Amino acid sequence: DRGPGIGPEQRSSLFEFGHTTKPGGSGIGLPLTQLILEAHGGSVTYEDRNGAGAAFRLTLPLEES
Repeated sequence: DRGPGIGPEQRSSLFEFGHTTKPGGSGIGLPLTQLILEAHGGSVTYEDRNGAGAAFRLTLPLEES
């Protein structure tokens, strides 16, 4: 995105259940995404865009056919 990004004080808890910065947020989106990806051999990582928003990289392994 192109928002302000995620402050250093919040980065360590991004993937913890219940962590949210939004009023009424549930705090399950990123942790659930991480659990699903890891269950399939993948991962999700946060990338700082130096004050120009946040980026999340989702990876899944390719299956050879």
